Amino acid sequence: MDKTEYDEIHRSVTDASDFEKLALDYCQPVGVVASILHQKIIDYVKKKYYIIQNKSALLLKKWKSGSSIIQLSEEYKFPPTLIATTLLKEMGMSKKYVFNHLDEIEDNRLASEIKEALEIDLYFSPEAHSFQARKGILGEMIVARWLEYRNIEYLTEEELRKQSAEKTPDFLLPDPVEIRGQQISWIESKAVFGNENDHQTYLKKQFSHYEELYGSGMIIYWYGYVDGISLEGHVISDYRIDDEFDPDILRDVVKLLNLTPDW
Repeated sequence: MDKTEYDEIHRSVTDASDFEKLALDYCQPVGVVASILHQKIIDYVKKKYYIIQNKSALLLKKWKSGSSIIQLSEEYKFPPTLIATTLLKEMGMSKKYVFNHLDEIEDNRLASEIKEALEIDLYFSPEAHSFQARKGILGEMIVARWLEYRNIEYLTEEELRKQSAEKTPDFLLPDPVEIRGQQISWIESKAVFGNENDHQTYLKKQFSHYEELYGSGMIIYWYGYVDGISLEGHVISDYRIDDEFDPDILRDVVKLLNLTPDW
């Protein structure tokens, strides 16, 4: 994606109601716009997280005075699940236990407000994390089926871990194959949009280690990537990993590209 177009989408998208319009305006699948917003919110939360944590006592005081978790979320412009987490920590309560046992919480107000917070939070609730995981799993399933369709032997990350491999790409190809004129030995599937900052993080934490251990590979950013990001000697691709797909695989690609958080 052209950097200017990416910047425009990144600036314009503010919530889920923007997905359809921006997807039409920029001729992109709605999942691409949703992925860009998800990253935008993650970056925002990272910058503001410790500011909110330092206000935990004040937040609890306001909550005890009658402000709801949703109201505090709106006032401080911070995701409701994380406001709930901050309050629970200040109360000395386990987030994991409370989230999983809301029906057992004696404070009916607290339980009710947390339930509402989790239901409307599209980015930090347990359901939101499950949604991101499902996207990742679907992306990996597509790669596996594509490799099988092309009769390419592979080892999965799980199989590599059983062999006590230290750094494990999603797929290791025992016999390197040529993709776009490049011999590759591994594939990493990322069900995200590839922006510059995240690409550099992945490069430092993952890709450079894979290169050292296995040689050249292919990185798939299913929701596209900003023009200009690269990794010399490797292939970077969006969903167009092949000139043609088996129809069943293509259906799953289309499904993946149009997934949005909508519960």
